[in-house]
Amino acid sequence: MPGKARKRVGVDVLAMLVKNRLASEKAEQSLAMATMKCARISAILAAQRALVPWDEVEDITQATAARAWEYLGHWNASKGAWTTYVSRIAQSVIGDYGRRTGRRKMAEDGYRELTQEEGRQEDE
Repeated sequence: MPGKARKRVGVDVLAMLVKNRLASEKAEQSLAMATMKCARISAILAAQRALVPWDEVEDITQATAARAWEYLGHWNASKGAWTTYVSRIAQSVIGDYGRRTGRRKMAEDGYRELTQEEGRQEDE
């Protein structure tokens, strides 16, 4: 007698169950794993496009997954799939990273220029 066949539940169904607090712990874990996978793929693609350094991929993955989980209640299945929602959140996290590091780099460059100018003024 063959084993019991299990029907796979889609990620969108899992997200709806978790959103409505109807999911089991196992279903929540499955959604968390799917969310991390989607977030990681987005972070890797950003690193391949040189939008973020490779050593930041894990941080961006975690930030994306955390934000997706935080905003689970805002997700609307009629507007798009859960993975699409997570991908859009990843774009936002990557943009935030770029703005944050861009400002930091500009500040560091400005500080270097300022100290170099001060050094030149002292030599005169």
